[in-house]
Amino acid sequence: MFTRIRWFALGSVATLGATVFVVNRARTLKEQLTPEGVARAAASLAADTMEAVGVRLQRSALRGVPDRSEPDAG
Repeated sequence: MFTRIRWFALGSVATLGATVFVVNRARTLKEQLTPEGVARAAASLAADTMEAVGVRLQRSALRGVPDRSEPDAG
């Protein structure tokens, strides 16, 4: 019987701790959600996307270039 009470108490404490953590994290995120922060995140995402597209274009362009290290078959 005491085992069940112990597990119930541990579960309750863990749930309470997780709830406090989530609420505090949500408050922190809410404070950081400013127009400047959103603009900064959008600009960072756009820059990362442009960089990824550039790398992809470079790789696709290199696929069409013949490899000069191999001798010609003809």
